[in-house]
Amino acid sequence: MKNDENHLPGVALPKLEEIIGAYYRANRDVVHDLSSTELNALSKNLLGVPAIAGSVIFLQQAGILSPNKGRKHHLTELGGKLGEAINNLSKAQISQYWAIAAKKSDFMQYVYGFISSTENMVDPEELKREIAYKAGKKPKANVLVGAKTIIDILEKGNLIKRIETKKGTFIQTNVTNSTSLYIGMDKINSLKAIKNSVFDLSKLIDLCNEINYCYENRCFYAVGILVRVILDHIPPIFDLGDFSKVANNYSGSKSFKENMLILDNQSRNIADAYLHTHISGKENKSTPTQVHFSPSLDILLAEIINKLSSEN
Repeated sequence: MKNDENHLPGVALPKLEEIIGAYYRANRDVVHDLSSTELNALSKNLLGVPAIAGSVIFLQQAGILSPNKGRKHHLTELGGKLGEAINNLSKAQISQYWAIAAKKSDFMQYVYGFISSTENMVDPEELKREIAYKAGKKPKANVLVGAKTIIDILEKGNLIKRIETKKGTFIQTNVTNSTSLYIGMDKINSLKAIKNSVFDLSKLIDLCNEINYCYENRCFYAVGILVRVILDHIPPIFDLGDFSKVANNYSGSKSFKENMLILDNQSRNIADAYLHTHISGKENKSTPTQVHFSPSLDILLAEIINKLSSEN
């Protein structure tokens, strides 16, 4: 994504939520497609035209405001739900809808991925500068306000959390939110912590993060294919040439072997169908059920972690 395609909100999160709440009240009263000036007037000049206009593109990219209609906008379905939650002071729903908005925004997904891919916890000030850079902006005071808003949205959506240490406050992905992920962040973080002189795990970690991104965004064809990529990538860790040999010959437990056979047979068949089936008059779309190999993949990653950790 090009830097000039990434837009920061123009205000801090409380003001941004005021703007969304004002759009909701206007839409509730059957007033649609408002300009920044009109919305400010309806709010009795409390919001400020620059604050509204400066956040419009960001809200569009997050799926909260409608596409541009001659500088007039209204809330999308997601925006309406978020606006209603803001007006009702429903903290749980506000968190839920901000998490959805964050997953809709390529920019916020980049920020989340940056935090996830960093081996250590991230300093908030360093993260704000990284966000400003990705938006193609110099890290000036007003730019850093918008960068902080991005961080605050991810935190409010329970996607990241702040950790207090003796050295200060740091940010990391929220492991407790991993239940909705295909691969738990505990496994990814354990892979990151391994220091092995034989195998570079960076590609495996990237593949795990990409599977999570695709699964959260309902890209199920990609999930099925990426599972196969992992299976083709990791056999040397077990001193074997291909994954079929891992499934059939590796001296693991009976449960491990059963799950590896599931991956070798069922997941490969699914991936083959996605990769090699020609177009037809009627297609069967990929579904979460078709690519539900998460438990077996979790067992495989746990074995990799145990094996490489014991060899350190």
